[in-house]
Amino acid sequence: MLSSSLPVAAHTFGNLYHASLTDTLRGLARAGFRQVEIATTPPHVYTPGISADERRQLSRLLRDLGLIACSLTPTFGDLNLSSPNAEVRELSVRQVAQAVQLAHDIEAPTVVVVPGRRHPMVRLPVAGARRVFLRSIEDLLPVAEGLGIRIAVENTAYGVMGTAPELVALADEFNGAIGLVYDSANAIVQEDPAEGVRIIAEHLVLAH
Repeated sequence: MLSSSLPVAAHTFGNLYHASLTDTLRGLARAGFRQVEIATTPPHVYTPGISADERRQLSRLLRDLGLIACSLTPTFGDLNLSSPNAEVRELSVRQVAQAVQLAHDIEAPTVVVVPGRRHPMVRLPVAGARRVFLRSIEDLLPVAEGLGIRIAVENTAYGVMGTAPELVALADEFNGAIGLVYDSANAIVQEDPAEGVRIIAEHLVLAH
């Protein structure tokens, strides 16, 4: 049974090219939000280049505005944790790990990841993409667990492992070490979102 008291948060992603992260957070605070999900995506946040001072400034800004960062979401338009290109996969793992470190620094408990995508013309078989993604999660979990951050995997409308049963099987494979995020807009082209929520409820960390 899902709690009826789940807090409502706002995502900074929609303002990515319209306002700075600072102005976006100030606007969300004025609108009455108290929890935010921050997209670690340029131009708002570039995790390989954010300095210790900038981390402290972001943490201070959140406190001053009365905001709590409930989660961080790296960009997955560029990154791909299921890429068969080892260099792309390693870059993706590295930048997600950097987002995990930032989450720790600003006291955000969760980093959201998506399983990845396959080439639109010649697709890597699902089993192969899944193996690559599992390896990426195995690389990330020790980093996240060492910093007290939860990795949460989101369903997508593309790529691999997009349905609730597939995500639950993934969570079970890692013995509950990862959480799950359910996006009803991503789900609707693949399954009944209401049924998907029921299936995923035990592992649900965030809902989009």
